[in-house]
Amino acid sequence: MPRKPKPFVHQGYFVTTAGGKWRKLCPVGDGFDEAVRILELPDLPGGATLSQTIAQYSQHCQSYYVLPGGRVSSEPRNIALALSYLLRAAGDVPTAQLSKEHLKAARELMVKTCSRKTTNQHVGRVKRFARWAADKGLLPDAAALSIGSLSNLPAFRSGAVEHDPVEAVDWSHVEPVVGAIAEPWRSLVLLQWYSGLRPAEACGLLRSQLADTPAGRVVDLGLQHKGGWRNRRKVIPVGPRAVEVLSPWVEAAALHDRDAIFVTTWTASEKPRPAQPSSYAHAVLRACKRLKVPEWSPNQLRHAYATRVRAALGLEAAQHALGHAKADVTQVYAERDAKLARKAADELG
Repeated sequence: MPRKPKPFVHQGYFVTTAGGKWRKLCPVGDGFDEAVRILELPDLPGGATLSQTIAQYSQHCQSYYVLPGGRVSSEPRNIALALSYLLRAAGDVPTAQLSKEHLKAARELMVKTCSRKTTNQHVGRVKRFARWAADKGLLPDAAALSIGSLSNLPAFRSGAVEHDPVEAVDWSHVEPVVGAIAEPWRSLVLLQWYSGLRPAEACGLLRSQLADTPAGRVVDLGLQHKGGWRNRRKVIPVGPRAVEVLSPWVEAAALHDRDAIFVTTWTASEKPRPAQPSSYAHAVLRACKRLKVPEWSPNQLRHAYATRVRAALGLEAAQHALGHAKADVTQVYAERDAKLARKAADELG
């Protein structure tokens, strides 16, 4: 009985000569088991099919896009969505036959349901997939370079939907919702209004992330935040109003010996679970529609906080209040105060 072929190492890669030709399987860093798994894929004409390669890449993403605390980020879900457009456009062709035209066709499908910005992000995810496939020897390098050369859709010139930038929400639109919305959503709205935390950061807040310092209470997110993968620690000070909102929830969490602060329970038999940003956003939207006030989203509360801080204390204060590494990022959140611009025009213009 013939021996089963095994991968061997050559110039930093696991390779095989099964079938009489050299085939690159994966980098040595991916491990021997991964090389064996790729080797055992069906030997189809042209190599693995697109769906098989996507399945491999999905497994890679689950281990690659891991936040410092061990939680998998949301990026694998976004990648799966982007690649679903590619699979619809190209069909289950051999991966080696993937081309720039397939990506163009996938982009046409994306534009029908996505904004221009989201479409460009999805296209970028497909390009990363193509580079990974080329690195695995599943796609010719020339094809990966060709796919990577597809340019982004230009703003206002592509026919794709252009979303308005996220703006700060006024308190006059927030106050009615605060008075009508249920808990824990009411407390989350107030916490964001008074602290500028992101919706996901507020919903996922833990008792272990709260700390008292000589200067006052802070939320120490460590590396558990959007920019944590850059090895930037995030510590946000919270003022007395935010502490007042947090206190009863922290006491309740301590009483029940749980780390999660904001929790929801849908049925009497269900255990409390951390509040979810999507449920939070839907609750706010439903309240806006019921009260017939202009619709707004929780992320606009962060913009509102940044704008208020910038107007009162300047751009640098807003930068540190939001935990941004650079002030140019803060300017996206903190709108310029129209009153200050009018005062300058009246006095100096």
